[in-house]
Amino acid sequence: PVDSKEKENPEQEITHEDLKNIPVEKIKFLKEKVLIGDVKAFIQSLGEISGLSPEVKTQMRIFMEHYDYDALLKLLNERK
Repeated sequence: PVDSKEKENPEQEITHEDLKNIPVEKIKFLKEKVLIGDVKAFIQSLGEISGLSPEVKTQMRIFMEHYDYDALLKLLNERK
């Protein structure tokens, strides 16, 4: 069964504050993987990021698995 909590508006759960501990190089890498649609590399890279909460990793993985690239790019672009 699908956890109904995962289906709630995920965009409210992740903010640029959640991403502030991610190195800029990782953000660039993640953006690149989103742009080319490399789900496997994106998810693998998420697992390698320390300082990122499990909840944020899960939500970003859900975005990627549902091909919600616009939401992911918007989020990643907020990280300066």
